[in-house]
Amino acid sequence: MVPLSAIGFNTLTGLLLGTYLSSPRAAAYLEGAFARPRFWAGVTIWALGFVGNIAHDEILLNIRRKAKAKGKARESAEGTGEAGDDNNGKVKKNKQEHYAIPHGLLYRYISYPNYFCEWLEWLGFAFAASPAPSFSSFAAYFTTASPPWLFFFSEVFLMLPRAWKGHQWYRNRFPDYPKERKAVIPFVL
Repeated sequence: MVPLSAIGFNTLTGLLLGTYLSSPRAAAYLEGAFARPRFWAGVTIWALGFVGNIAHDEILLNIRRKAKAKGKARESAEGTGEAGDDNNGKVKKNKQEHYAIPHGLLYRYISYPNYFCEWLEWLGFAFAASPAPSFSSFAAYFTTASPPWLFFFSEVFLMLPRAWKGHQWYRNRFPDYPKERKAVIPFVL
C-alpha cells in the first residue's frame, strides 16, 4: 500500500506542477522573474534547503555506513557470521540493528533537519515560481493557492506526523537523547 500511495502522490504532484509551470498563469508570473528580488530570495531559500538536505542525509548515511562496517568486522571476527539453526533446519545470520544519535549541523537543534531542509527547498521553489496564496480566509486560500504552494503545504502536512513520531522514538530509544532538541522546526516544534 505504501508504494502505491507514493506512486500516486508523486504522479499527481508531478502532473500538477508540470501543468502549472506550462500554464499561461505561470508564464505571466515568471516573465521578468530574474529582475525581481522575490524570485532570487526563493532561489536562495531553495539552494539552502538543497544543500542542507544533502548534508543532513549524509550524516544519516555515515551512521549507517559505520554500523554496516562494524557488522562486517564482527562477521569476520566470528568466522562465517552464522548463528546456527533456527529449529527449522535453516541457518540464520547474526543481524544486529545499530542506531545512533545523529549530531552536527541542525541536528544540534532538531531531530529531522533533512525534513526541515526539504521543506525549505519546496518553500523556496513556491516562493520563486508563483505568487503567495491569500490567507485572509479558508476559501481565499484555496482559490489563490497554486500547485507549488499546495505541494509545499502537503509535504509539511504529510511529513510532520512522521517527524513527531520519529522524535518520540529517539527520546524513548536513547535515555541520553538531547532534551532541548525539537522534532523538526528549530526552537519551535
